[in-house]
Amino acid sequence: MGRCRRSASDHDPSERAVRSRRRAQSRALRGRHLVSTSAGESSIDPRLLFSGPDAPDEADLYKCVHCGFCLQACPTYLETGLETESPRGRIALMKAVNEGRVGATQSVVKHWDLCIQCRACEVACPSGVPYGRLIGATMSQVESKRELGMFGAVASDIALRRLAPNQGRLELLAGAARVYQRSGLQSVVRGSGLLKRLSPSLDHIERSLP
Repeated sequence: MGRCRRSASDHDPSERAVRSRRRAQSRALRGRHLVSTSAGESSIDPRLLFSGPDAPDEADLYKCVHCGFCLQACPTYLETGLETESPRGRIALMKAVNEGRVGATQSVVKHWDLCIQCRACEVACPSGVPYGRLIGATMSQVESKRELGMFGAVASDIALRRLAPNQGRLELLAGAARVYQRSGLQSVVRGSGLLKRLSPSLDHIERSLP
């Protein structure tokens, strides 16, 4: 189970009670070794559940209220139209693993692994969900406990090499995006529709910017 950092919501008795019930439910579910809901998958191996001090933080996980503001900011959701390829969908899977309802099997991991970790959703989120921290902790758990498999490894390699190969470049891209927005160039590009005609895929990514 993840560590719970203290926040303003920690002082709310009703919020503490809800979290306490969730933790109790999670412990009970893990003890029963529940069967996964996915066809063909066996009882959940405890090694496929989150554990240890580096697990995704529960206070972060349950900040998500499923409002959906993140959807139009997510390149993979815009490209696929699938809930499971959105920040909201990926967090729902994290919660399910955290509560012991499913294990981090390959069929679950592949949705996390396709995240390009651009963090555009963090800007769009009114609840302040630290998605980058959540997906980072989640993938750290996955990589430390099991083999990702060929599909996940290849998809992750392509996404990270092309779009976010290192933290320095990611920060550079974020800085360039801010200049692009503040200079007024973003309004010109969107108004002209030129990018959509040249490359629909790039247009999807550009429109994911806040």
